[in-house]
Amino acid sequence: MRSVFLLKGIKNEDVVAADGSLRLDDLFAYLGPQVERVARKQYNNEQTPQLIGANGGQ
Repeated sequence: MRSVFLLKGIKNEDVVAADGSLRLDDLFAYLGPQVERVARKQYNNEQTPQLIGANGGQ
């Protein structure tokens, strides 16, 4: 499920900057709520994506 929204986010003009660049935190801000909503609605399950990286997810 995360992969679907990852690909949609990469194509989303609200996530991708005008110059074509993509910031990971912008993509994550799009991805998180989408995954949570679909997991709850379609699968009656809670799923909360986490961003873990060099900054400890910050």
